[in-house]
Amino acid sequence: MPFYAVLAAITVALCWGFNFAACKISLQHFPPFFVIFLRYIIVAVVLLPFARKTKYSLRQLSALAFLMISGHFTLVFTAIWMGLDLSTTVVAIQIGVPVSCVLGAIFLDDRLGAWRTAGMAIAFFGIIIIAGTPSVTDNWIAFLCAMAGSSMWAGSNIYMKKLGHEAIMPIIFWTGLLSLPQTLAVSLLFESDHVELIKTIPWNVVFALLYSGFASTIIGYGLWYWLLKRYDITQVTPYSLLVPIGGFASGILFFNEAITLQLAIGGAITIVGVAIITIRRPKMARVDVA
Repeated sequence: MPFYAVLAAITVALCWGFNFAACKISLQHFPPFFVIFLRYIIVAVVLLPFARKTKYSLRQLSALAFLMISGHFTLVFTAIWMGLDLSTTVVAIQIGVPVSCVLGAIFLDDRLGAWRTAGMAIAFFGIIIIAGTPSVTDNWIAFLCAMAGSSMWAGSNIYMKKLGHEAIMPIIFWTGLLSLPQTLAVSLLFESDHVELIKTIPWNVVFALLYSGFASTIIGYGLWYWLLKRYDITQVTPYSLLVPIGGFASGILFFNEAITLQLAIGGAITIVGVAIITIRRPKMARVDVA
């Protein structure tokens, strides 16, 4: 890829990596489902010009909204809200890559192959190591929420692949819009003090929500699918391996989180497994999302 494309890929990884800190800042004031609701209000308003018809039906878009947003993001955010540190969360959600491989083999007849199978085994072994760290043993439910959220993301990948390619910005708009009643309904049922929390929102939370909406969602996904449209997927996807580095850095810089030796070893093993899966995936033609 040319230099500007490499720079765009690195920008995406940094946007997504540092979004973990933005999420935690938001969750220090708002509960998780309401954070997602507010985030996607921002996304829906900004992407209103992309509110054109897509080939996906309302039912398909609603299912995607549930998997990608109401399922994936809320479970991961709930894990952080429950006290799971960012470093552990970052590694836990990497499990979505091998889960995508398993689901692809089941529902899409994708061939795993020796390399991808080995990568899956390595990634799962790394997760087992991390599961023995104090941050997990003291917070099992949060850790399982993060992994469940990652599995929902994997499910959304398979579902989108079965539906076929479509322009990404309208998809982000419609899934974001359709997630609003889903997340608001759960928030009203199980979370409280919404009006008071909005009245007392501090400026750092405002900036964190705007960062999540603009930088992570619109800029991040917009650049990512722009890259996938123009270059081979095998050239682009390895840059996603930089996301955990940004996540680790955000936890250290903004919250003084310490990375234990056991977490570092387990995280490194997991990322190596994910790298094998990502880099050794079958060569594919360029993805057309226009």
